[in-house]
Amino acid sequence: MRSSSRDKARRTAGRSEEQMLEMSSLVEAGIRQSIGAVDQKDRGAAEEVFKNETRINSIELEVDGLVIELLALHQPMAIDLRFIIAVLRINTNLERMGDLAVNIAHGADRGHNRRAGGRHTPACWPRWVDGSEKHGCFCGMRR
Repeated sequence: MRSSSRDKARRTAGRSEEQMLEMSSLVEAGIRQSIGAVDQKDRGAAEEVFKNETRINSIELEVDGLVIELLALHQPMAIDLRFIIAVLRINTNLERMGDLAVNIAHGADRGHNRRAGGRHTPACWPRWVDGSEKHGCFCGMRR
């Protein structure tokens, strides 16, 4: 019985590792695409970054669930506990990097919004709401 519990814990750890690899690939692609989107004013690349962010957030929640399962059901010891803590930290940092890629990709909206006929678009709203832009939004219009 003890070995079957250990096997299940290893499978769960393996799943979390697979999820982390997928997440890191998405984050890497997101950073590359967001920089390209800003550099080339490519709205399509920016949209791809926004779509990937949804999957990155989903993976973060899945990994958190797997870690909670490992902690609650398998009572890990020393080396396993260190692995679990590392997974939690990496998971959080990767998700944050995905958020930063989205922030970079919003820079591609600057040129797009100016071409939108001088109207504010949904991409402008976060800057209006949080007040981070005192003189205008991504499209360059003044308040």
